[in-house]
Amino acid sequence: MDQQPSNQLEWFKNLPGWTKATIGFIGAIIAFIISFRENFHLAVVVVAFLLLATLLYICLYVILSRTPGNQEGAPPEYRFGRLRFWAMGAGIVLLLVLSSAFWNRPSRAFIAVALLGTPTPTATATPTPTATPAPTPSPTPTPLPVATAAAHEILVLLAQFRDESQQANYDAAGSIELALRQALAAYDLPNLRLAAIPDSFQRRELEEVRSLGQRYNAAIVIWGHYDDAGMYPRFTILREASMIYVPPGPADYLASLSSPPADFALYINRDLPAQLTFLTQFAIGLIYYTEANYLAAHPLLSEALRSLEQIQADGRVPGAGFDLAAEGYNLYFYRAYVNYELGDLAAAVDDYTRAIELVPDDAAAYNNRGIIHRRMGDGQAARADYDQALALDPNDAAAYNNRGNLQVDLGELLAAVEDYTRAIELDPDYALAYLNRGLAYIDLAEYDKAIADFDRALTMMPADPIIYLSRGDAFRAQGQETAALADYDKTLQLDPTNAEAHNGRGLIFFDRGDYTAALDAFTRAVELLPETSVFLTNRGLAHLELKDYPAAIADFSAALDLDPTDATALHNRGRAAYTLDRYPDAIADYSAALVLQPDDPVILYNRGLAYYQQGQLEEALADFDRAIQLDPPNGDAYLQRAKVHVALQHWPAALADFDQAVDLSPNDPDVYQARAELYYRLEDYSAAVADYSRALKLDADNPTLYNDRGNAYFALGQADAALADYTRAIQLEPANPIHYFNRAIVYRSQQQYRQAIADFSAAIARDPRDVVAYRERGDTFYDLGDLPAAVADYSRALELDPNDARTYNNRCYALHELGRHQEALADCNQSLALDPTDAYAYDSRGSVYQALGQVEAAIADFRQVLALTDDPELIRRAEAALASLGSAP
Repeated sequence: MDQQPSNQLEWFKNLPGWTKATIGFIGAIIAFIISFRENFHLAVVVVAFLLLATLLYICLYVILSRTPGNQEGAPPEYRFGRLRFWAMGAGIVLLLVLSSAFWNRPSRAFIAVALLGTPTPTATATPTPTATPAPTPSPTPTPLPVATAAAHEILVLLAQFRDESQQANYDAAGSIELALRQALAAYDLPNLRLAAIPDSFQRRELEEVRSLGQRYNAAIVIWGHYDDAGMYPRFTILREASMIYVPPGPADYLASLSSPPADFALYINRDLPAQLTFLTQFAIGLIYYTEANYLAAHPLLSEALRSLEQIQADGRVPGAGFDLAAEGYNLYFYRAYVNYELGDLAAAVDDYTRAIELVPDDAAAYNNRGIIHRRMGDGQAARADYDQALALDPNDAAAYNNRGNLQVDLGELLAAVEDYTRAIELDPDYALAYLNRGLAYIDLAEYDKAIADFDRALTMMPADPIIYLSRGDAFRAQGQETAALADYDKTLQLDPTNAEAHNGRGLIFFDRGDYTAALDAFTRAVELLPETSVFLTNRGLAHLELKDYPAAIADFSAALDLDPTDATALHNRGRAAYTLDRYPDAIADYSAALVLQPDDPVILYNRGLAYYQQGQLEEALADFDRAIQLDPPNGDAYLQRAKVHVALQHWPAALADFDQAVDLSPNDPDVYQARAELYYRLEDYSAAVADYSRALKLDADNPTLYNDRGNAYFALGQADAALADYTRAIQLEPANPIHYFNRAIVYRSQQQYRQAIADFSAAIARDPRDVVAYRERGDTFYDLGDLPAAVADYSRALELDPNDARTYNNRCYALHELGRHQEALADCNQSLALDPTDAYAYDSRGSVYQALGQVEAAIADFRQVLALTDDPELIRRAEAALASLGSAP
């Protein structure tokens, strides 16, 4: 028997019908489950395909089973089975081709941006500054399919997309990923990682997106959905930008910037290149934004705005539920914030204005524009913006806070406190409003309230250095230096680069008189912020107190280079110049300071002192008059005006001012000393002694007071009291030659010549160029009869001062006594050449002429003595000499 060909489908043919049906049903279920996980539409296609394939198989089986075979030698079942098999395969291929257009349609896009910790409005909603609480992480998180972001790494997660029936579509996410990767290749982002994850989310699952992003430590999560119109990626930003404006320089009231829009929709049609370009520009701009790289973010956001304009020009705008105005608003809002961070305030104002034009009823843009207007010094525009923000949203705590700052600028502190209080009522956890209200209370000198507000702010922000700094300022103003130092130290612990805290420490040390420590603290502040004039001024003050006047002038000058309107620096540079006896420079600085502060009595007083030292007495008098007019209880001004009156010999006016100074400053020894000097000058020595004694009760170790009272005692003829005072002055100030000289005068008057010579010698030892001390010691040697020693001292005095007529006269008489008459005559002639009215010199020369036998010349000189003097002793001597020469007086 011939061998029949084997039928390879015989095993399937021999299976029972119910078995075949079961196998087909199980296969359909498996295919449906697999495809459903991938895509709902694909699952439907698979099921439809299986049904059609089964129907085709049945039809072919029926048709072919009724057709007679025509292959010689082959059973009909074999021939017909093969034909049915290949026909069914062709049908499957045909179904695949026909169905591909159904399950492989192009995708569209959707984008939404959400800042972690910021509000999440809809596409057309107005963003608000209220914070969104962060979700609580799962206690037992599941393993993550992608590595979490490392420190300083920007991780962008790309989730899967869903359609309206919530089925995932990998093609939509893949299209976005491809576009982003291609675009990112053109930018320098070495720390960026773009990673796809299998998760997908529904439209309302924003909190789940944030929670997942936080687990990955991601910067941005891209997710979304698609429908028949297109695909809609969403962006959730998990890195919050700073929303607080901290002004440069000393601590100031802080403003709250409203966050950029937290959640908004953007339509992306993948068929239009401009829209896909817009997607990538905006996405990369946001990446730079989250990295705080505003220089890189700015051009990308600008390009995104231009791409949006191109989308509008193309006319490919989606239908209901989408608002291109809102898109433009959001982009302008973002770019405004970037411009603000870049310091381009005018551009930021322009962007907020454009945003307001697109969405006029949004309070956040008005609030932020108001902040910038205030910073630009346009208080009127700032107030208008804050008022409009509050009209649109009366519950906007940030706008109340910011308007309060403006009220402070305008000096309306009570109104500012009301605004801060309203902000706190709306948001009891608004730490910034507590901080600002505390600062306002400091300006109102209500330090207890200020400290209470700072304490409350610290319960909410316990690691904020600005709050510690501000509380330290309040403690310092209240005189609680220890508490203030503790707060400044805490500030520096939290922020070692806080120059204000170093400055605050310096002010405390300065107030304590520890100028070296103050100098160190101010120097640290200057090193941290070298362009801050107030720190340089403060360091200059420390140099001034340490008597380093050139360094003080250098610091004040540097401060004035930064701020020519710093009246404090001008005033104190004048003080330093005055101390260096540079009175014209001092007057120039005081005058410049008075241009800035024309009614400052202290500056007027100091300029009066400089004018007095310059001998410009009328100008000095005018300044002291004005200083007293502005500050009537100023005893120092009366004292200095009295000195000007003394210099002008206005004795009654001088005494009146001294009396007023005593009444205003009864515990000031300088006042009694100055009045005593006037009494001495007026020869009221008893009154002088009384005032010197009052001064010594207040300043018992002042050697000058003892010396001057000794002079008054000596004038009163109380030599012993004078000697006691001079001796005490020498004990207190042994290096001062004046005290020795004055005591020597008293000793000589008491004919204690040896003691006098010893004191004159001590004075000369301390001041070898003291002409008067040499002359007076020469006189004392003359009194002792030591004429050669007297001549030697007179000669030394004349070497030091060759124009001293009195010394020439004294040496003339000593030489005459030594019989050296020609030398004596020369000295007398020189004395009279220097002072032709000196009766004593005529008396000396007459004696020399008499000794030389020149009678007529002698008579002429003695008669000249009688004409020039009223000294009884000198008159007696001249008359006796004339009588001896045989001449009548």
